[in-house]
Amino acid sequence: MNRAKAQFLAIFLTFTLLLAGCSLPGSDDNLIRYNISVNVDNLDPQYVTTPNETLLVLNCFEGLVKLDEAGKPILALAQRYSLSEDRRTYTFYLREDLLWSDGEPLTAKDFAFAFQRIFNPASPSPSMENFNVIENGSEVASGQLPASRLGVRAIDGQTLEIRLKEPDVFFLERLTLPAAMPCREDFFLSCNGRYGLSLNSILFNGPYVMERWKSGRYISLRANKTYYNPLSLPTVAVNLYTTRPAEENAELLLEDRSDGGPVFYGDLAALEGYPIESYQSTVHLLTFNPSIPAFQDNDIRMGMCYAVNRQLFQPTIEKNLEITNLLIPPTASILGQPYRSLAPHITGMVYQRERAKELFEKGLNRMELSKLPRSNMICLETGQHRYLAGYLQQQWQRDLNLYVNLEVLNETDFYSRLNSGDYEMAILPLSLEQPEPGALIKQIAGLLPASVPLEEPVNSESSSPEDGEPLEQAPQPYSTAAEDKQALDTFLNLAGSAGASEAAQWYSQAERLLLEKGYVAPLYFEEHYFAISPDVSGIWFTPYPGRVSFQNGKKK
Repeated sequence: MNRAKAQFLAIFLTFTLLLAGCSLPGSDDNLIRYNISVNVDNLDPQYVTTPNETLLVLNCFEGLVKLDEAGKPILALAQRYSLSEDRRTYTFYLREDLLWSDGEPLTAKDFAFAFQRIFNPASPSPSMENFNVIENGSEVASGQLPASRLGVRAIDGQTLEIRLKEPDVFFLERLTLPAAMPCREDFFLSCNGRYGLSLNSILFNGPYVMERWKSGRYISLRANKTYYNPLSLPTVAVNLYTTRPAEENAELLLEDRSDGGPVFYGDLAALEGYPIESYQSTVHLLTFNPSIPAFQDNDIRMGMCYAVNRQLFQPTIEKNLEITNLLIPPTASILGQPYRSLAPHITGMVYQRERAKELFEKGLNRMELSKLPRSNMICLETGQHRYLAGYLQQQWQRDLNLYVNLEVLNETDFYSRLNSGDYEMAILPLSLEQPEPGALIKQIAGLLPASVPLEEPVNSESSSPEDGEPLEQAPQPYSTAAEDKQALDTFLNLAGSAGASEAAQWYSQAERLLLEKGYVAPLYFEEHYFAISPDVSGIWFTPYPGRVSFQNGKKK
């Protein structure tokens, strides 16, 4: 062998050995591969809005508390806390020697600054509503008070005080949301308005740091060497792939090109033998646009709701859908206890043809109409929704002489129409974003017009609802949507200041109001599925969008 060939071979072998020692994406035995389908554009915790953004923030940040696998808040960066006798002032005592990923100290001031950003009058956080219970929050957000008057202050480097306007039994749960993650003011200001938009404009303090972003192919997470608990430091890296649609997740698993992710009901047969977790966390419901004159009438809405015959779905409905006449999905919980085990029994609304005709005709007479003009209903194009909506159309035509057009829309157009108010009726999927049932009730209340002051507080002296009273026997006074929205706000506030059992009573009262006034007609719950490779363990899935933890993941 001549000298040139020998040198080339030596260089080639050296380069090959170097490559063998490298951790290439998708080939590392300590790498978990997970498909999120689309790239992420924002990692500013106070302003994230999508499940994928939430997933990244909650793996790369940590707050004062976090949720355990049962959905109960446990201590995280706070080593302990105290609560005042009036249950309005929380004092959190941070762990010592907390660090950001750049090695700089993390202090109570970083949490105080993060909460000020939530209520920034120029650009309030999308999550502000979850924290409106903080003292002076609304006034700061409206510009009536300076940020320094917000009820959050750093007493010293390790001590944070948060004052509430009123007691809120769910406040610790709210502190597990991305918006409650810390933010260091000096670093934030150095980013000149680009905080959270690139790797060099974000710091982390959770179990993972982001190593690669905006590659157009994948986002890589690696263990954060400055994480406060070295015993809980991740032993696996994570690559989050962004180029394959979610519909291909099962195929990726079967081809050993992925280690886990959400999958569809139709994929389960092919994934036999793969560990599957499932959660019934979404409700699909019929809802009305209350700005449409006809649907401002209680009796019109109620008549249409009583004419919903869910049993017609039974022969064709897929097994991932379960017919329901209740509003809150089974995965809702209050401080780790299932909501349905705490709440009074509700019979829900069942099909009653004569009652439907009676109420519908009563509403028509009030409006001086012989029949309702042809109406329009929108639904998503995915799944069975368009076909099941056909049963509603047929039943209304037979029972109420009501003709309804159906528009089947893609996801973008559907939510654009919904958010702009350009719809009359919709079959709307709503998912629990956090354990408490009030989170879903607030989503529905958000569809109602803003409340107006009443002469007297709504139900301010009401007792808790009676257990087992069927809806068809409940009183049905005529009221406006604005008045009912104020009643919902009252029930939610009462729930927040009560213990778990009493809170369930007030949430049940809110659920009953929405049903008995015909604002929504629940149709079916939907079950969601997550699959993982048999070679992987320790990935923690939850029913709530984006709450997937890789911290304890292991690979054989």
